[in-house]
Amino acid sequence: MSVTEGGKAAPKKVLTLVPYFEPGFKAGGPTTTIRNSVDHLFDKVKFKIVTSDRDLGDKHPYPLPLNRWIPGVPDIYYLSGRNGTKLIRIMRETDSDVLYLNSFFSFQYSILPVTWNKCFKLHLKRTVLAPRGEFSEGALSIKPLKKKVFIALAKWFGIYSDVIWQASSIKEEAEIVKVFGPKALVIVAPDFPSATKLGEEPIFEKMPKQRGSLRLVFLSRICRMKNLKFAISSLRNVKGEVQFDIYGPIEDGPYWEECLTLIRELSDNIKVNYLGAVTSAKVKKILGSYDLFFLPTLGEGFGHAIFEALQTGCPVLISDRTPWGEVTRSGGGMAISLDKPGDFALCLQRYVNMDSDEHAKASLCALAFSSNYINNIELLNSHLSLFE
Repeated sequence: MSVTEGGKAAPKKVLTLVPYFEPGFKAGGPTTTIRNSVDHLFDKVKFKIVTSDRDLGDKHPYPLPLNRWIPGVPDIYYLSGRNGTKLIRIMRETDSDVLYLNSFFSFQYSILPVTWNKCFKLHLKRTVLAPRGEFSEGALSIKPLKKKVFIALAKWFGIYSDVIWQASSIKEEAEIVKVFGPKALVIVAPDFPSATKLGEEPIFEKMPKQRGSLRLVFLSRICRMKNLKFAISSLRNVKGEVQFDIYGPIEDGPYWEECLTLIRELSDNIKVNYLGAVTSAKVKKILGSYDLFFLPTLGEGFGHAIFEALQTGCPVLISDRTPWGEVTRSGGGMAISLDKPGDFALCLQRYVNMDSDEHAKASLCALAFSSNYINNIELLNSHLSLFE
């Protein structure tokens, strides 16, 4: 907390830079993460958010006032274009206690501000950087040379020596330390779930699971990182009637064409539908209507769609590169190594073969798993420690 006001500690003022934010939704997790942080910490932290004037992949800006502060909870500044000069000026002129960055590789919203901050001391307060899964093995394997060169230069010049790193899990903490060494100051502060209170969740009307069929869903950005091709390939030899619905913005057009090629090769018992991008407000209602959520991702810092599926009682089939590995032990789904593609196919077949009673047990386990996470009081304390 900041200095006291009338005997009560004033909220910390956190200048938050994030490439995309509401009303956008196509960037996925980071947008949800920041919104949930605002909702959970509104009485303890005053967020002032600077973000792009449009959603991921959009050609046109939002129909909103641009290049000025819009007051609210949080205050938001929609910055037009790639205007680094204006961003630096905002950093200099905005009264804040903490600079909060939500990407490592974004030039405008991370590299530029942290470099200027280091060289010219524009922001003398604490700087917190959340890489949001960008240091996972899968993420670093995409355009690896460019990333390796930048990381090497950043370490050589000590650009990040004063940064406090936020990891969303113990796994991500290890990834940060692997890149920046044991001297990196890392605080593990797992992402907040939706601020909806337990008991106030909408009721999801699920059709009873039928043995021999499966309603399967993929909901994420369509890009190599999310590994949709792997998901499609896993269905090749699955028996039974499978409806596989795909939701999410097409971020990588050539990759989507590769996915379509695989879809055309599937047998007639596998029906695949692409249903487009959906807003955050609709995600839970959609996921709650399926038998199984499938995301063999190359890496997740948190994985909001995974957690929201669990909250609706939808079991999950995921890779072992997320913070949710314990879901296997809980009975609410399976986390499997990507090195074992055959195990994914076996798990899919097991869910096809499930009857309604077996599936209902898995659904209850998924709900219990998410409830245990929500009731963890350490979530709040870990986030407050980021901004102290």
